[in-house]
Amino acid sequence: MKIKIPEEMFTEKIWKGFNELGYRVLSSEDGIVVLEGIFSLRITADLAGMKVRRFANLCRKVVVEGGMKVRRGGTLFIEPIRARRITVRLSSDEYQALVKVARERGYTRRNLSSFFRDSLTASLLTRLEMTGRV
Repeated sequence: MKIKIPEEMFTEKIWKGFNELGYRVLSSEDGIVVLEGIFSLRITADLAGMKVRRFANLCRKVVVEGGMKVRRGGTLFIEPIRARRITVRLSSDEYQALVKVARERGYTRRNLSSFFRDSLTASLLTRLEMTGRV
């Protein structure tokens, strides 16, 4: 997924969030910073250190390729398009353990796949950090 952000709005705080998730800068020309990465993002006005109007302006100017952006109030969600599916078979005990841990972390049965995906991507990010690819 590629994300394009106007250079004047690409603050140190915003870069820190992208960098922690393994995003890298592909280019910075014509006043646009182009980033590439694979993980979902959530950017808030507070995190960006911006007031509401400036943050809304940032949200309008961000361009996402290979994903989608949605702004809800003071939060911008950027997610890759999810077109691939995998199936995992679990024993009854494994499933119950998964449901229990998901509930403890605020997930419900309805979004159990989100919990599983978030756990999987967190594990992937940790592995990338350990190998120095982030």
